[in-house]
Amino acid sequence: MKFIALALSFLTVAPNSFDTAVKKKGFGHRLEELRSISQLESLPERQNGKPYDGPIIDSLQHVHIGYGQVKRWIEKGNRLPVNPKDLPGIIKSVDVKHAITMETPRTKGLRGDDVAIEFGKKHSTYSAFCSPHFVADANRGRDASWRIDRIDQRLTDGECIGVGEVGIMHWDKTEKHKQLGLSSDPHSQKLVTIDIDHPNLHRVFDIVNKHKVPIFLHVEPYNSARDVDDTQKYMDWYQEICRQYPHAEFILSHNSMMEPEKLDEVFEHCDNFYSQVKIMEHNLWNFYWKFHDLHIVNDMDYRFKERWAKFIEKWPDRMMFGSDLKLRSFIKKPNKRYNKLIGNVRVMVGGLDKNVQKKFMYGNAKKVFNLDI
Repeated sequence: MKFIALALSFLTVAPNSFDTAVKKKGFGHRLEELRSISQLESLPERQNGKPYDGPIIDSLQHVHIGYGQVKRWIEKGNRLPVNPKDLPGIIKSVDVKHAITMETPRTKGLRGDDVAIEFGKKHSTYSAFCSPHFVADANRGRDASWRIDRIDQRLTDGECIGVGEVGIMHWDKTEKHKQLGLSSDPHSQKLVTIDIDHPNLHRVFDIVNKHKVPIFLHVEPYNSARDVDDTQKYMDWYQEICRQYPHAEFILSHNSMMEPEKLDEVFEHCDNFYSQVKIMEHNLWNFYWKFHDLHIVNDMDYRFKERWAKFIEKWPDRMMFGSDLKLRSFIKKPNKRYNKLIGNVRVMVGGLDKNVQKKFMYGNAKKVFNLDI
């Protein structure tokens, strides 16, 4: 219980966070306009209950530092406030029993293939996924056969327990808040995508189907900045691949990034589909506008949207928590950031049906990842 008390001591739950954030950012004169644009603010919320005090498996972390903002930070001579070697101690301090590390979808800085594997070997509270960078190879017109062969061999040797996070469609989500004139941050994200009929993708599906292991798919069906809605395309595709590869376990990143009603249709047709749930942190302005049209489970307040709470309760064996932790998260807010997140997630999950809570936070991941813990 001391772990739980410590985690809960970092709670930052606050009401009306949207209004506060809009005014703090200097857009108070646009409050009602922005509220009407947001696809989150009008949705009813589930009231939090007694905090969940059980064990946790964090189903999605990214511990590699050799790319993106973290790499640039280090190249400027800065020291990271939190390093990968610190993470096992950090997760233990908040009673997270195990975590899954994998590479992010990207097109450059691909050396993390081996880093994730070695991290999983070194730390007993971590397991690693095999590389998703066959997508980057396709994006850059390179041969990916050697990388895919290595996935097969590593799964055979038990060096990894699945494949991911595979970027099927990863937009530059910074376009959204830039288009709305809400941020001058020059940071942008790379477009990462692969055709759903690409032979490399289906060769990897064949491999995970053979080994009967999970694969994380990152699919953003919506992009409000470009007026894109590809939900039907992906829903049809999900129903095809779940039948074609019945022994693979497909995990859709970030609660599928579409409405629960649409994910419900997929789950009805596909017994081997699951979804990982990430939580929006309090007062993260750019994060909010990146994900507001991707149907994330909460807004700036740490409370489930009622539609997602009901969905998790309807599908208690298919949904699992995953923080989507990245080392860059600690650059701007190093002070107990993960501890605060876990404390607030425990409060949110306390609002779910008691019989669902442990499955969502621990049991489903333990089963899907076949963890002996």
